[in-house]
Amino acid sequence: MAPGPLSIGMHSEKPERSFSKTRAYAVIAALFFLSIILLAEFSPLTGLLSGNEITRSGVEKYRVHIMAPPELTKVASKLTTVNQTVKLDRLAGTSIFRLDGGQGYYSYRKLNSQFELEELASQKDRDTIIEGAFYSLGADSKNSNNKPAILLNDRRLRSLDLSDSENSARLYVLNGNRSGLVTTGSGKSFKVFYIADLKKSAPKRIDFKDEIRAIYFDENATRVYAKTSSARDDSSTAINTNVYNQSLKYIDPAQSWEIKSLDIPVQQDAQVAYLSKGEALCVLDREKLRVFGADDGQVREIIYLKDHFKTRKGDKEDSLVALPMVPAVLLNDILIDVRDGSIVDTLPGFTGESLFAVDYGNKNLYYSPASKNMEITIYDLHNLALKTSIRLGTKNSDGVDRKEREDTLKYLFMLENGYLMGLSAKTSTS
Repeated sequence: MAPGPLSIGMHSEKPERSFSKTRAYAVIAALFFLSIILLAEFSPLTGLLSGNEITRSGVEKYRVHIMAPPELTKVASKLTTVNQTVKLDRLAGTSIFRLDGGQGYYSYRKLNSQFELEELASQKDRDTIIEGAFYSLGADSKNSNNKPAILLNDRRLRSLDLSDSENSARLYVLNGNRSGLVTTGSGKSFKVFYIADLKKSAPKRIDFKDEIRAIYFDENATRVYAKTSSARDDSSTAINTNVYNQSLKYIDPAQSWEIKSLDIPVQQDAQVAYLSKGEALCVLDREKLRVFGADDGQVREIIYLKDHFKTRKGDKEDSLVALPMVPAVLLNDILIDVRDGSIVDTLPGFTGESLFAVDYGNKNLYYSPASKNMEITIYDLHNLALKTSIRLGTKNSDGVDRKEREDTLKYLFMLENGYLMGLSAKTSTS
């Protein structure tokens, strides 16, 4: 019997099956890539492939340290799920934080009873109501007129009608989160606007007349100081045009719209601090710190740097740090009572880069000495005495992860429950 027909039939079936499989694989591959495209349409590619910028894998995480005042007894120390590249802001009067991961990622998280940063909302949950207030400026999603909008916890609160330079607008919060300042422009076009009530008031321009070089304020008050220069200052051909060519003016729009001038000459690169507690104005230049009465500009004290800092090197910049709601400033590591300008004490290791938090209940200042990593020093602001220092560990207090790492302290916060909270990050080895 001739085997021909059977042989032909067998050979003709294999290519057909092979062709069918190839088509199936092509369809599957097409569906896979189509799903990638569709998913990317609804979420950023970084979020799809590696998690978002708040918690994505492959990045070192913050460690949270919880301490109980006044002696800073250790309560907890544990790794979080939050990337140590994230920037944090605390919502005043709460244990809620806004986390900014960059690239449009943000998250609101609350420190829960297990001392974990539990997420409440993110950029995907814009309608979620968050306790506390974080004000910012953003694009007005309801209007196409390029006007900015005030955002409350990243939710549109209302549009803001400014005269010009809206794209460069910046918001500063005053008066315990009730009022605000908005600045626009730069150089000679720099303008300042006051908003009496961030939730409803229209912005009103503060006209200081002369060109504004900088503004200063205490976030717990409404008074605003401006360092100004007149046209004749800019046209001067004197050799020392950067020495005492600028002056200070101020306004307290919650009380009056009268602008007052102070007879206080100010160097171009001077640092200025206004303290509502103690009603003082401090001006630090290259040679001295001057302490003035905030209302009348009367000199309370002059402290010459050369008399207190014998080992100053070259162009090292001195620091001026105002303690919020305390009538004191720190000139480098020297604590000064601004009510009379007297030198109170020296705080070892304090610099302009030091982290610090004020514990109003226990009248303590907690700060991180610049030369001692992962240490916190306790200073008694009531008895004006240095108390002690503690060192933060980097092992989990719950025993889950006993691996220790070398950390650097990045944040200090006083929480509403009275605890002191620190966040540390793994020290870079590069």
